[in-house]
Amino acid sequence: MRIFEREIAIAAYHGVAFVTVVVVVAAAFARGAIGFAALTGLLALQFIYSMSFLELWSLAEGSYSLQVLAKVSRQGSTSREELGEQKTRRRLDYLLGLKLVTNSADGCRRPSILGQMLVRPLRIVSRVTTTQGVN
Repeated sequence: MRIFEREIAIAAYHGVAFVTVVVVVAAAFARGAIGFAALTGLLALQFIYSMSFLELWSLAEGSYSLQVLAKVSRQGSTSREELGEQKTRRRLDYLLGLKLVTNSADGCRRPSILGQMLVRPLRIVSRVTTTQGVN
């Protein structure tokens, strides 16, 4: 299915699946059909499934080596710098399309308000999980 070649389709599929599981499991919990342990276990299983799938898909889709091989097979020879610039350009264009970055007056790209809302929690997680000075 060609629709699943796009990142947004993959993310939407897993988002809908997760919301569906949350609704069904929450309803079962509210009716007393399952306990708290089952509720958390089922949600954790869905989360593990989605994250594992997305990680494997990301590795397969975004593999730099695969992109290099595909580009070289189409064009012959190309430099690493050119490949890196093209990849960076595509990623920035994608972020612009999602409205996560904006073009500023000085020509630089900066996080949009939505982008900043996403970056802040990620920075906190990064700070909490980064160990420094551990021997």
